[in-house]
Amino acid sequence: LARLFGVTCAVASGLAVGPEGPMIFIGACTGRLLSQIPSHPAVCRYLGRLPSTVNEHLYLRDYISTGSACGIAAAFRAPLAGTLFVIEEA
Repeated sequence: LARLFGVTCAVASGLAVGPEGPMIFIGACTGRLLSQIPSHPAVCRYLGRLPSTVNEHLYLRDYISTGSACGIAAAFRAPLAGTLFVIEEA
């Protein structure tokens, strides 16, 4: 959490840290946080239970790779590069 806050502040202030690494890290951390939403009890109450064949690691992997792709797309201003990254890593 401290690293995410530090990287976010460094990128926002324009420090010379390079845009690629921190943006990919921020995207991956955001994906990690969002991966917990499908298994939250309130979501399961409204949308139904998750299939028993789908485990938590599947959501974690997919959301982190999608968040990293968003970071790549934001850093390089190339959405196709982020899409190709997800296809390559999946």
